[in-house]
Amino acid sequence: MASDSNELKTSDAAKNQGLPPLYVGIAVVAFLLAVGGAYVVMNQTPAGQPTPGPQASPSANVPAVTPSPSSNYSLPKEAELTGIAACPNDAQVPVLLFTDPYCPACVQIEPQVNAFYDKYGPKTDVQYRFVSTHSHSLEQAYGNDVVYQAHDYMTCAQEQGKIRSFKDCFYGTLPYKDGDFIPLNRTQLDACAADVGLDKAALDACLPGARQKVVSAIKEAAGFGGGSYFTPMAVVNCQYRVNSAQAEKTYCAVSGAC
Repeated sequence: MASDSNELKTSDAAKNQGLPPLYVGIAVVAFLLAVGGAYVVMNQTPAGQPTPGPQASPSANVPAVTPSPSSNYSLPKEAELTGIAACPNDAQVPVLLFTDPYCPACVQIEPQVNAFYDKYGPKTDVQYRFVSTHSHSLEQAYGNDVVYQAHDYMTCAQEQGKIRSFKDCFYGTLPYKDGDFIPLNRTQLDACAADVGLDKAALDACLPGARQKVVSAIKEAAGFGGGSYFTPMAVVNCQYRVNSAQAEKTYCAVSGAC
């Protein structure tokens, strides 16, 4: 998977510190975060979209895989039960990574999440889900469509198997001003799509339905948390939810594959 290194744009003062590209952005947004902080919402959706109810648990009649736990890893103490026994799946242990493109806490742990995705994505079913947490605070200033088109593009980039390279371009382009991110416009998003080689015809076909997939992802996230969810959040085998920084430890403890 591609992982081009791009510089997260910040103030001139931040640039002059000579920090590595992505970590400049992390340093700038760090003051927004409490230690271990995450953005939490109560079943919210983008403005103008229907509010989803909790997602139904997998059918009890569907056989679920029971992985052999690894003796080398233990579940993080912060891991929360979702109330679902396990995902109905084959031999894989699925991992869902719930993120908001404009969530500072998500940017902070981006290197850890990327490392997990690159290491285990080919071995198991690791997927991103693009939901709304911090993005809600940007709606009044920029408008609903402008804010959530980033979610749409990332959803479509994942469908083409190029989400890692697209995210690298996105965060290398994302501007920061007056204490927050400025949403990318369509021209900037199209430029990233071209840079990472997204098929334009497939992208144009995907975008009109992508917003509904974002709403479905919000419904899915809320279903794993009794009506609430947070970002960055990882759900492992439908059984446990944790901060995405602990995705690898939780996956290894559940799957026994590490």
